[in-house]
Amino acid sequence: EQALKRGHMWPRERHPRAMADDRHKSALGGRKRATRSMEAAIAGRSRYRVVPHSVLVEAGFTEKQIRGRVEEGRLVRLHPGVYAVGPEPLDDGGRFRAAVLAGGSGALLAGRAACAWRAVVGAAPETVDILAPAHRRNRPGVRFRRAAVEPDEATVHRGIPVVCPALAILDLARE
Repeated sequence: EQALKRGHMWPRERHPRAMADDRHKSALGGRKRATRSMEAAIAGRSRYRVVPHSVLVEAGFTEKQIRGRVEEGRLVRLHPGVYAVGPEPLDDGGRFRAAVLAGGSGALLAGRAACAWRAVVGAAPETVDILAPAHRRNRPGVRFRRAAVEPDEATVHRGIPVVCPALAILDLARE
């Protein structure tokens, strides 16, 4: 400070007050930059604007940060452990992906929804049928059926696990 009074100019990066201010700012700015990069990570890893809880955690979000984003409306809880990125309504791809993620590992889109996803039928159904290897409780807009599906009876179509076309058409014929 005495150097300043005498007219001596400190380089900004070496001035004691500036260094303290910079430490404070960089700590805050670092968090903001980290948050932006985490948000970019989920945007890049979400498909059809739907992201599972595990991806949020892998991207570095804490439970508190996830709750905060839900409260702010930046994430919308669709099913346990499944979120939509942003408050806008989901298209069919988003609804189907969210339902499959809610079914857990090995779950597959089935029935009329699988046929709609493959453009065999025109409109997507209100209730999405999901085949899951373990028992799941039905949720609004999602009906789970417990079934063991052979690996050759499952495929991925446009990023969503789905039963093969033959099983989807058989399901449709049973309706």
